[in-house]
Amino acid sequence: MVFNLGLIGCGKWSDTIIKEVKKNKFFRLKKIVCKHRNKSYYKNVEVFQTPKEMLDAKDIDCIYVASSPKINLDVVKLLVKNNLPVILEKPITNNYKNILDLKRISEDHKILVLPNITNIFSECSNEIEKFVYKNKANIKRIIIIEGGNGPFRDHINPIWDWGFHSFALIFKLFKEDITNNFENNDIKKNNIKKGLVSKFIFSINNTIKVKIITGNLFQIKKRLIKIILLNGDFLLCDFIKHEIYINNTLIFRNSKTPLESLLNNFENIIKNKDHLLSSELLDISLKTTKILDKFYKC
Repeated sequence: MVFNLGLIGCGKWSDTIIKEVKKNKFFRLKKIVCKHRNKSYYKNVEVFQTPKEMLDAKDIDCIYVASSPKINLDVVKLLVKNNLPVILEKPITNNYKNILDLKRISEDHKILVLPNITNIFSECSNEIEKFVYKNKANIKRIIIIEGGNGPFRDHINPIWDWGFHSFALIFKLFKEDITNNFENNDIKKNNIKKGLVSKFIFSINNTIKVKIITGNLFQIKKRLIKIILLNGDFLLCDFIKHEIYINNTLIFRNSKTPLESLLNNFENIIKNKDHLLSSELLDISLKTTKILDKFYKC
């Protein structure tokens, strides 16, 4: 079965999404909400000005929201009427209160919500999870470096763009509370470009030391996680190259892009009405938003 998809948003990231949708056998781009591009830019796709106009027109089976995080809660409220499955790009909302409301509405009305947490939808995530499960008692340190040169957005601190992935991955790997004993400081800042690199240091169960460095002032885009064991052995994952190394030996390489894996998972939760995965990822998003909201307002 092919599902007709409605896309909300038409920025640079939306162009990447459209390319992946066109390659995917489960989805067909049917409608798009776009205010700043000529309709002729999208061939065989209906263009609307608002999410409500698109939803009122019907003829779609699911939604992908790739716009400002402040509209995600409003879109989910609109979906109460027709209960369509939806992918939400991170950050899922722009504050902790809104994600509490979003999670409650989705659960009360059985709306399937799939947050796009890129690191989790990378195939590398499964291998990292296996490594952590096998070696949990022997993990000494975790270092995550994640950032790029931009985006520079007026109303969104870069921790919400880049750090969301990092903290969400920690919550996926470890169920323990990490909200205590945080040290954080800004290590690089550019007020003109709205740029910031921040460092977070904390522990898990008072045993595993974690350091996250994340922001939008990196000269070269980096997305790395290193897990170091007590005996000195280590796992290194490069999410850019989609490769995992153990002690510098390549042991895994992604066969799919994270977006490809996301869409395949989306097809699966629609077909099987998998509310468990939807709830788990919303819970991870909620915990992540609580942490980010504690340090920097979106």
